[in-house]
Amino acid sequence: MASWNRIPSNTVCYRCGQKAVAWERDSKGITTGNLICRQCYNFWHRHRTYEKYKRITADHTNTKCHICGSSKTYIEGIDFEGKPIYDWRKDNDGNYICSNCRSNINKKSERLWRMGLISRYIETGVGIVGQYIVAKTIGVDDLNIINDNLRQPVDLSEHSIYGMSDVKTATLADDNRWTFGRVFNRCDTVFYLCMDRYMPWKDVEMVCVAPCSLVFDSSSINILKGRIGKWDILKKYRIDEKPFNDVYHSVDIPDLFDPIGLWKGKYDEKIKNYSH
Repeated sequence: MASWNRIPSNTVCYRCGQKAVAWERDSKGITTGNLICRQCYNFWHRHRTYEKYKRITADHTNTKCHICGSSKTYIEGIDFEGKPIYDWRKDNDGNYICSNCRSNINKKSERLWRMGLISRYIETGVGIVGQYIVAKTIGVDDLNIINDNLRQPVDLSEHSIYGMSDVKTATLADDNRWTFGRVFNRCDTVFYLCMDRYMPWKDVEMVCVAPCSLVFDSSSINILKGRIGKWDILKKYRIDEKPFNDVYHSVDIPDLFDPIGLWKGKYDEKIKNYSH
């Protein structure tokens, strides 16, 4: 916790030496008397600790990675009860995948990207799939694909209602929050695509379409599931996620996929008897 008011000028964070912006408070909300920077504040607020991630053994022996068999994975942070949050993910069969094996998948993807393939689990792959879901649902083009450039200032072509849109996609974390990247470029609207926690995803859980003016250049945008948070205002802009799920369920995207092939229908699949 922290107070953002009455910070003396020319003061620095006692932890890292950067410009101080807040008074530090402990878990009970009591001021410690120390000044901290925005980065340290955000890290503590997210993880309830200043300690960097370290590899530890999971607290229940039945949790093991189905790829390597290890029961070790990274700590993502500390929950509100002071318990560690272990960085496990599940595939569609319910099998656990440790952080080390996911890292290996990402490294393999970086090599294969030169061949036109990318992992759907790394940041770029997540973004491409999310943009595909939104673009196909509302009937516009992905400018990154059309222009063969993944650094387009705005993701989607103009829509009659939404205008020029950006897309932010996030996987549900174990502490039931979606964390989204910053919007750096001006546009009309921003789609926040909230996916479930599985690897690969099973469903789109929530879609919010916010005006860019509300979120532009804001950091640490977190949408919380099942509890109230700072950015709950985004839930006021929630729209029906069913059309987005229909698009997502109409394709079968492999772990390593071709972004151009995705748009050309390479992975189209009519899934019969789908049960939610």
